[in-house]
Order: sequence, then C-alpha cells, then structure tokens
Amino acid sequence: MILDYFLYFLIGGSIVSLTVFLAKQGYPLLSGIALIFPSYTLLSFFLIGRNVGNAAVIESAKSALLCTFIAWVPYVLIIIYLTPKWGLNSALIIGVFIFLVITLIWIYLKGNIFI
Repeated sequence: MILDYFLYFLIGGSIVSLTVFLAKQGYPLLSGIALIFPSYTLLSFFLIGRNVGNAAVIESAKSALLCTFIAWVPYVLIIIYLTPKWGLNSALIIGVFIFLVITLIWIYLKGNIFI
C-alpha cells in the first residue's frame, strides 16, 4: 500500500517536472499538453476502481467532467486574464479562490455531495 502511494507520487512528480522542463526549453505547446496529462485522474480512477468499484469510477468521472466546465475553465481563464495585469501569484490566488467559491456554490445547489 505505501509502495503504491510512493509510485503515484513519483509519477505525478515526473509529470510536473516534465511540464516545467518543457516550458523552460521554450515549448509552451508541449508544456501545456504535459500540464493536462491525466496522471492524477488516471491514478485516482485506478485506485477508486480497485478499492470501491467501477460504478464509483463512473460517478467520479462524471463529477470531474462537470467540475472541469463549471470551475476549472473559469480558473484557467482567470489565470490567463489576470497574470499579465497583476502577476502570477495574485492570479493564482484569485483563480484558486474563485475555483473554490464556484465549487462550493455548486455543491450547495446540488444539495447532496454524495451525488
């Protein structure tokens, strides 16, 4: 079990390192592709399926897809818009804050976090 988590940590860290490396080498397209590489969801879906079952994977995937459109896209748009105006750190803080607010509103409106 601990070895599994260590392996997942290494894979995730490798993707982050690759993303930064590609950006530093002047390959923004490849960096962007590496940035959205589904390592987190791949490992999460695998573990959910292994521990909870396929039905839980399907429901988690549906929620992830909805969250992508509802909260993640606005987060990325905020980063794109605010970074040149206020700098990266401010854009990240505001973007994450907006992501969390949208997500909490969505959970509240759904009325049940288990659906």
